[in-house]
Amino acid sequence: MFKFLFNRARKVEELPAQEVSVSGAVTEAMIWQEEKLLLQEQLIRLQVDLDSALTKLEDSEREKSHLAKIIQIKQLSFDDHATKHRNTVNVIESENIELKKLNQTFIDDLDSKKNHIIELDRELRGVEQQLDQSSKFVLELQSKIDEVHAINHNLLNDLEVSRAEVAQSYKKIEALNLRMDNIQSIGTSDKSENLIDDVIVLSMKNENFLLENLDVKKQYQIIQSYVEKVRRAAPNFTFFESLCLVEVNAVSASPHLIWSLTGYRDSPYTEAKNIEFETHLKDGICGLRMRGVEDCLDILTEIDFSQSGYDRLESLSTGTWKLIRAVLTTIEIQISKSFSDIEGQKFDTAFWAPGLRGLIEKFKNTPPFIRFNNIRIKQELQNQDYEHLWLEISDLSFQDRLLPKFECRVAAANLDADKEKFSRYPKIEFPKIDGKTIPFDSWIPESYDDYGPKLEIRFSLDNKTFDLNVFGKLSPEDRVFMYRFIERLPRMLTYMKNRQYAISRSWENWQLIFIEARDVLINLLATLQNKTANKSSTSAEKLSKLKPTAVEKKKSISVTKTKTKK
Repeated sequence: MFKFLFNRARKVEELPAQEVSVSGAVTEAMIWQEEKLLLQEQLIRLQVDLDSALTKLEDSEREKSHLAKIIQIKQLSFDDHATKHRNTVNVIESENIELKKLNQTFIDDLDSKKNHIIELDRELRGVEQQLDQSSKFVLELQSKIDEVHAINHNLLNDLEVSRAEVAQSYKKIEALNLRMDNIQSIGTSDKSENLIDDVIVLSMKNENFLLENLDVKKQYQIIQSYVEKVRRAAPNFTFFESLCLVEVNAVSASPHLIWSLTGYRDSPYTEAKNIEFETHLKDGICGLRMRGVEDCLDILTEIDFSQSGYDRLESLSTGTWKLIRAVLTTIEIQISKSFSDIEGQKFDTAFWAPGLRGLIEKFKNTPPFIRFNNIRIKQELQNQDYEHLWLEISDLSFQDRLLPKFECRVAAANLDADKEKFSRYPKIEFPKIDGKTIPFDSWIPESYDDYGPKLEIRFSLDNKTFDLNVFGKLSPEDRVFMYRFIERLPRMLTYMKNRQYAISRSWENWQLIFIEARDVLINLLATLQNKTANKSSTSAEKLSKLKPTAVEKKKSISVTKTKTKK
């Protein structure tokens, strides 16, 4: 179109003027002139449109180039993301494979644990069956023990009677011997021969009786040995005849039950006695109170059997603790039997059982403490450079360990001239009990003094150390026992102070140095667990200074004092 208009305009311009006629020239010229102007205007507009189109085309080209660059950048970014995505996918796939393997391992392990649980369940059932059999065996044993006590009582009576008869027999034999001498001096006769026969028969009867008596003693010793083995195998076994419910109070704000345990014995050899106790329930928490037991007159609850109440539990004596254990063990057995063996009044077992179970569970989880029934001062010794209190502890117990008598000496060496400062070198000495029996299995005669062999644990309070060499020679069980004993020792001194035992030095002096000794033991053993091996030589060097320079052969300045006030 543009080309056509352009050519036509040129033809109009080149048209010769002479060819136009005079008449129509003006009109045609004007028409052509107008057409020319019109065409020129159209040409100009087309030229403008063309320029605009060219400009737009250039802009489009530039935009196209810009878009191409953006596309290239996007393509590079996309390729980079695609590469990363592929890498991520590869990592995820590899992790997925590992997770599948781990999952399979877990599944296999779970199957193994399920099988193990099934096996443990079988073993548990077997143990429960054995426990039932053991309970029956213990009951049978109890009846046998009662029979043995009765037999023993009868044997002792028979023995006394037999001894009297033997004494009479010896007197008769002596009289017969005198008569025989007289008869022999006179001569032999039928009467003397009869007397001799009587003497022979009587001697044979006496010999048979002595043999029978020895046989009975042997049987009794065998039974005693058997009972001791059973006691060691089941130290927590409770000897009692019956459990009776005396009173039921279920309507008060604090419901309670009063029980009576008849025929209770600490051991097969102690006299049977009856024990009364109470169980209380408040807000779902069960409590226990022992009637007539001095250190358990207040109610013990689950709170007392938690860590916040350990101070109160630790102060209970061996006898009281054994009594509480016997009571709760008996109740636990009755719970397992749905209280079917309880005599006396009836009560709501569903209401009481959860609280009683909670109390028993807390009791079982209580850590072991050193316990005793009484302490007496066997001797107080004072020298210029050394003092000790020789303690005799009755019924010392820890876990399943029970010692009817236990002896130790709390001592202080290298005394300061200032009496108020006392000593910085306390030690604990463990002699043989009554000079004969070792106090624990791994006891060794580590040193000697005027009273014989002993094992010593020495402390240096200024150096914050104690004799690890001796402590390390003990067996693991005895180390635990020793640790708990030293930990308990300050409370033992407080026990004697509160009972106003009379000694020459103030109780505070002894308490302070053994509180420090206890803290040294606890802190040093805790620190040694975290120390590296190359630091052990430092401790050994300090500990070597604790070795005694010489065996103490002490001369007493003052007279030995033994003053005990209960």
